[in-house]
Amino acid sequence: GSVSLASISDDLRLFGLDSSQAYFQIALIKADRLETDARDLRVNIQLLQFMIANIVTELAASFPGFVAFQLADGRTALIGSADASQALNLQLQELGNGVIATIRQVLKIGVTVGCGLATTDITLLNESFASAQRSLDYRFLLPDKALVLPEDIRKQAQSIDLTSLEDEIVRQVRLQDEHKLNAAIAQLVQAVRLSFQSKTDTQFEWARLTSRLAGAVSSESGADVTLPDQTMPQPDDQNFLRAMSDWLSLYCLTCIGILKGRRNQENRRLSLVATGYIREHF
Repeated sequence: GSVSLASISDDLRLFGLDSSQAYFQIALIKADRLETDARDLRVNIQLLQFMIANIVTELAASFPGFVAFQLADGRTALIGSADASQALNLQLQELGNGVIATIRQVLKIGVTVGCGLATTDITLLNESFASAQRSLDYRFLLPDKALVLPEDIRKQAQSIDLTSLEDEIVRQVRLQDEHKLNAAIAQLVQAVRLSFQSKTDTQFEWARLTSRLAGAVSSESGADVTLPDQTMPQPDDQNFLRAMSDWLSLYCLTCIGILKGRRNQENRRLSLVATGYIREHF
């Protein structure tokens, strides 16, 4: 049944875990396209999550020291325990890959397994859980990996200052240069991929940038201008960066359209003023 994480460490025997083991590790499993997959299978979301949990539970039963259960949010969690961290990690990966393959074969859908770090203290299970959640959060940057490990994130992350890339996008919108704008957006997306920031951080980055663009449009077009909608899409992990890139491109092009329209109006106004002046004085 559905349980909270807090209750896990309170009574490990309830889940068949041996609390005397030296290491504990958590993994989280979620469908890659939950709503779409449920619709394609003609079941509701809750039933699909229950089906996934049942498959994972059956597979975990053949791995000594592992148990599976469904969380309150519908996702499935795995907890493993062992005397050696390396052996535990390898077993978790083996079980995780089996989960991915079996669900793909049985339900014809993709799932992601996010693995957490192993902990030596049962009271620190929340840290393993948080680590597993981070692995899931970074899935959108690893489209070819259905099983994500903490080290996948550590070894790929690079420190990149995105501010200068933001500046370039704002600049090209002001200059209304669509070709250079597309190149600047592509650079920003690549930088986000290399910096390995989370989905939440990426959404914050986009929100900050679009706010700057809205400010630029307002300052050049006047307070009465109708600004583009800043409501961002909520794509699934596999399409996240592409969808966010396409949305940002559309937002920027809309801003350029507003600037062009306002500048054309101003040019026409100045032209009429000049024409009137010439007729009056010459």
